[in-house]
Amino acid sequence: MEKECEQGENAQRLVVRRGWPFEIAITFNRPLEKDDDLRLTFAIGDRPLPTDNTIVHMKVSDKDIEGKWQAKFPDPLPKENRIALTITTPPDCIVGKWAFHVAVLEKRDGKTVIVKNDRKAKDVYVLFNPWNKDDQVYMSDEEWRNEYVMNENGCIFVGNKNWPRERKWMFGQTNSLDQEDEKGCLVGNWSGKYDDGTSPTSWIGSVKILQQYYREKRSVCYGQCWVFSGLYTTLCRTLGIPARSITNFASAHNTDMEDNTIDSYVYEDGEDCDFLNNDSVWNFHVWNEVFIARPDLTSGKNYGGWQACDATPQEQSNGIFQCGPMPVAAIKQGDITEGYDGSFIMAEVNADRVTWVVSKDDFTPRNPVINSYSVGKSISTKAIHSDGWSWREDVTRNYKYEEGSPQERAAIMHAKKARGDTRDLYQKADKVLKFDLVEKDQDKYGNDFKITLKVTNTSKSKSDLRTVGGCLTVKAITYTAEIFEMEVKYDDYSTKNASEKHKKDQDSLCMKMLCAFFAKESKVPFIQEDDFTLVKPSITMKPKIQKGKVAVGKEFDLEMSFENPLKETLTNCKLTFGGAKILNERVEKTGLGGGGGGCSTTKPTVEPQNTGYEREGKHTLYVNTIIEKSILAMLLDTGSSVTIIKKEVHDLWPEENRPVLEPVRMNLITATGESASFLGKTTVNIKIGEKVCMHDVLLADIQSDGILGMDFLSKYECDLQLGQGYLVMGGQKVICYSDNDLEKPLCCRVSITEEIQIPAESEILVTGKILDPFRLGSEGIVKPFPEFVNNSGVLPVKCYVSCTENVLPIYLVNFSREPCVVRKNTVAAVFEEITPIPRNKEQGNDSNNSIKFGQQVKVSEVRTENKNNRELPPNLRLMYDSCDKDLDTEERIKVKNFLRKHQDLFSKSDKDIGQTSLVEHTIETGDARPIKQRPYRIPLAKRFLAEAEIRDMAERGIIEPSNSPWCSNLVMVTKKDGSVRFCLDFRKLNACTIKDSQPLPRIDDTLDALSRA
Repeated sequence: MEKECEQGENAQRLVVRRGWPFEIAITFNRPLEKDDDLRLTFAIGDRPLPTDNTIVHMKVSDKDIEGKWQAKFPDPLPKENRIALTITTPPDCIVGKWAFHVAVLEKRDGKTVIVKNDRKAKDVYVLFNPWNKDDQVYMSDEEWRNEYVMNENGCIFVGNKNWPRERKWMFGQTNSLDQEDEKGCLVGNWSGKYDDGTSPTSWIGSVKILQQYYREKRSVCYGQCWVFSGLYTTLCRTLGIPARSITNFASAHNTDMEDNTIDSYVYEDGEDCDFLNNDSVWNFHVWNEVFIARPDLTSGKNYGGWQACDATPQEQSNGIFQCGPMPVAAIKQGDITEGYDGSFIMAEVNADRVTWVVSKDDFTPRNPVINSYSVGKSISTKAIHSDGWSWREDVTRNYKYEEGSPQERAAIMHAKKARGDTRDLYQKADKVLKFDLVEKDQDKYGNDFKITLKVTNTSKSKSDLRTVGGCLTVKAITYTAEIFEMEVKYDDYSTKNASEKHKKDQDSLCMKMLCAFFAKESKVPFIQEDDFTLVKPSITMKPKIQKGKVAVGKEFDLEMSFENPLKETLTNCKLTFGGAKILNERVEKTGLGGGGGGCSTTKPTVEPQNTGYEREGKHTLYVNTIIEKSILAMLLDTGSSVTIIKKEVHDLWPEENRPVLEPVRMNLITATGESASFLGKTTVNIKIGEKVCMHDVLLADIQSDGILGMDFLSKYECDLQLGQGYLVMGGQKVICYSDNDLEKPLCCRVSITEEIQIPAESEILVTGKILDPFRLGSEGIVKPFPEFVNNSGVLPVKCYVSCTENVLPIYLVNFSREPCVVRKNTVAAVFEEITPIPRNKEQGNDSNNSIKFGQQVKVSEVRTENKNNRELPPNLRLMYDSCDKDLDTEERIKVKNFLRKHQDLFSKSDKDIGQTSLVEHTIETGDARPIKQRPYRIPLAKRFLAEAEIRDMAERGIIEPSNSPWCSNLVMVTKKDGSVRFCLDFRKLNACTIKDSQPLPRIDDTLDALSRA
């Protein structure tokens, strides 16, 4: 359904989308006539010029002009002083605020003079139109448009590559963003000092920032990358440009555009050489993607679609702070010469990290340590099927091929050639020593944590003794560094632990580990970095309302709870909360968080100002799996770093098949920040579709049967196609289903797995495959698919089945006297899930009402209700009541039985028109070109009726979606009784239709035919 820019009840501005018609009402001092020369002028900018297409003069007429400005009279022209002109802008119209004037011209004495000129300008705000195929921001997928243009709620991912987490964000109004060029509304600040402004972590949406900027007329303090990105998304979506926020974990910041390396320098003792370190790698960085065509690219390559843009001021491009738009597809191929800033963005996602060892004597870089696969991890955005807020979609493969693959290395070399980079770096290695900085994903905020470095001597010779020394550093706002030496014996390893009590707050709560060690014998360096996240507890919210409803203008209490993980009492706490279109953002001082080590609760009173809306789509996705002969519905969770199964599932397995559990020293951190213990670890075979995978799983007390985490999804290269509801794994598509599907009975299509031929008047048992989401182990009825029966004449027999896999038996009967061929993948039946009703004791003992297996009975002996006492359906009752009063009782009973017997042949309502596939109707148009009419503007009140009528007809199968090049207008006609009729304007279609020609019958033949009637 196409979306238009609608105005609220108190709106004072006209906002339209380009390429679509809109109406302007004008009042004159007399009724307008067609001979009147009416002119409109539209202008934009301070100095509009016709050569720049910034000023347009139009003559109002009744003609259609494709792709250009046009103004049309209404047809017919009303005999009133007030008329509504239809204005259409071209699909490439300049976006912005257009002022327009109206003038009336007359010819006097052979000259054209202005007799009326409205000098008071009116304003029209023209936006981009992603619903218009001719607009450069056109997006064909309706689900994508709903998410990337219309959605007002979302999230932006932060954290680190091993544990991405979300920040809720509410999108709102728009303005320019960048303050570095003294024109923006937001000031960036990464110092950690925000006393003269607002901390970036305190913002939860765009509205409050923009309202403050509008109110104070000066830049708002402060923001960081996710705030800039949230505002940029707001700006683009408001203008009609599809946009989304993108988070790149382990994001490189390359200050030297001439190469694709992130260079860092350390001294021989492992300390950082700060004065040489200009490049950096951020734990995460957030930018944006916008969906636009790129006809401006001179290479001729089709790089339209998602374009990377960065609103955060980092490096200057062409003298100002800007970045993009750059085609994401071009970044993947290494085409960095395409516009714009491709070299910088590609380095962010696919640079090589090079660490140089520097001597304190001459500061000469030596012995580079190269890591080609540590940058650009888990590139994330909010998925479209995520119920308004959060489901992470990994888009890393949009930016680069698989790390180390020939395609990825080829893209790197292509970009390197374009830069003119001829360096060839070589890394030395110590073949005896093996270093391993043990990775950490996360740790609970307020707890002690440990950093572990494992050093192994792999030699079998006692003479290969190695002495290592270096520095192990943990960096946050505060950090500690331990420099030590240790002797590592052959065929052995030693472990060194460094502990840190993190008491001081930090915005991102990301900790970075840096390990720099050297073997004194070989003088070969080992340098490695990693990061992890300290997890804060979440605030839980629960509305205190009656009957589960919230009404506009009615106050209610919102109970919020928070558990303080620290022993210290938190002071000066502020609580920020709000909801897009429902509740304005508020900041309140609160005692929430007070009392070290305890849980506290606050209940602010809120009053919704507007109604919200519920987005349709999938919530959480499940996939059917088989583990140790148990059928499990496992949750697909890209936010979980490990795969988990429910402890109760493990306990139900027979002891002889039950895997042995290994102890685990890990804690489970839930989405709400709560901590729970894992109960063990084991290895199991997980069957998904036709693929069986041996994988390590952890046991925990969770609600779902299990969770498939990122470890499994990454290892087996799974691709989540959320829009289609598929999990692609090992070349096979596995159907997923949502939690919405769990709450309602399922009805799934069943197709034939192979081509078969059914002899005449015969029956055959074949195998069917379920095409739609279903639950393994569900029970139901296989029923005929009506369209298949109508087209083939073959009837699938109803039967009861239990689905232990995605195939089931179908019994097909061919009643015709000709053999019938059923093609492979033909949908022949539907599987409808049923819930068995348990039989109570009374029903179980009532043998008189049941027919035993093998018992022979006459139909008349089966007890039935008296048909004569059954009431007729309401649609037939009126027909029965209007029967001829002269009918006697027996005749009236016959009429009643006849109506009841054939009740399925009668329409139940004025909308129950039925359908058939026996005859196909065609409209012959000869060589006529397809007719494409521009849509009429429908008043708001009638538009809702039209949308409801379209939905109703689609649900009843009267209409279906079409991609036809023919398009006629919808007209909502008001009848005399005030009701509205749904009509289509087929006048232009009828004009080019070739009518059926039939000779008129002779009058005498007609009279002869009537005489025999």
